[in-house]
Amino acid sequence: MKVVQWAILGLLVLSFAGSYLAFEKLPEMVASHWNEAGEVNGYMDRGMGAFLMPVIAVGLAGLFYLLPRIDPLKRNIMQFSQYYEGFILFFVLFLVYMHFLTLAWNLGYSFDMGRMMVPAIGLLFIYVGILCGASRQNWFIGVKTPWTLSSERVWEKTHSLAKKVYILCGLLWIAIGLLRPDSMLLLLGIVIVASLGLFVYSYFVYRKERERPSKKEVSPPVSKVESGESAKAFPLAGKVPGGEAVDSPMENESGMESPGVPPAPVMPAKKAPAKAKKKGKSRSKKSAKKKAAKVPKKAPKKKAGKKKAAGKRK
Repeated sequence: MKVVQWAILGLLVLSFAGSYLAFEKLPEMVASHWNEAGEVNGYMDRGMGAFLMPVIAVGLAGLFYLLPRIDPLKRNIMQFSQYYEGFILFFVLFLVYMHFLTLAWNLGYSFDMGRMMVPAIGLLFIYVGILCGASRQNWFIGVKTPWTLSSERVWEKTHSLAKKVYILCGLLWIAIGLLRPDSMLLLLGIVIVASLGLFVYSYFVYRKERERPSKKEVSPPVSKVESGESAKAFPLAGKVPGGEAVDSPMENESGMESPGVPPAPVMPAKKAPAKAKKKGKSRSKKSAKKKAAKVPKKAPKKKAGKKKAAGKRK
């Protein structure tokens, strides 16, 4: 196992160990959700509150390791596997951090949950931006739209912008969140709008890529009869009996033959194969007759009974 994988496994074990050690000291109803003002507005029983987050962390870590194995483009994921495993480590660390904050609150420690969560969320968005910049075309990781999945060039341009957008969102989340912890909904709205902007941007990049070939001007065919290179320009050219080369007819864009170019004469096809067949048949007949002449004819055998009858008559 790699160092990153050992670190992920250690964090998961640490989360279960913390829940086990704190289980007896937790209240019957554990605080599990806070509003923008940092006030508790959700509870669950002690067993769920102690072990739900570690179980979720294990499930998501397993899912993240499974996705590259079933992706048809898993070879592309292998090209940025270090960044991807770093994301798994960072995400598990985020969940374990949130879990220990929850345990600490329910054990009697007092702090502003919003201010404690803001830096972690901001750093998570920053790393998501780094991951987008390093990603390659795949079906599970990154900004997946019909247009990024249809064109590798559109994928690269969209994720190059996504890297800057999510890093900026992470920095704004940290700066604004620390100053105004009650502005979590505003920050979440900024992230949603930024994600929708990337979706629309990928469409326009794809449309621009599709329109690019149509802008190229196609040059019309140029006749080379006057330059003496008609044999190269028109490979269907034939020859008249006199030996002079005659160019084949060329059609212009309207379907009409180009003027000034005489059509190539059509030479009658030779019937050599038919004569060869007749000669072959006549030769086979002659050989059969010769074989029949060489074989001597056998004299017919006379029956013994007829000879005896002739002797008696005499």
